[in-house]
Amino acid sequence: MIPAIPLYIPPAIPRTVTPRQARLALFNAGLLDAVQAAVDVAGGATKITWEYAMEISINDPLIASLAQSLELSQEQVEGLFIQAKDL
Repeated sequence: MIPAIPLYIPPAIPRTVTPRQARLALFNAGLLDAVQAAVDVAGGATKITWEYAMEISINDPLIASLAQSLELSQEQVEGLFIQAKDL
């Protein structure tokens, strides 16, 4: 009998995380200060959304904008969301 080969199942990418989880994941990755600076530069609706959102959605245009300004790939963003869900 051939032993079963365990299958690798990649972690699910959460669609949303709390602001606390997002900030802790960014802090752990050394990106929190850069994100905060990008938010401050953007100002307006970006700053309001970052400061007062009840949840952070991976599909929010804010995330796409911040990822672009920090030159983060979609895979890096997804990795941050995966890390954030456990914080």
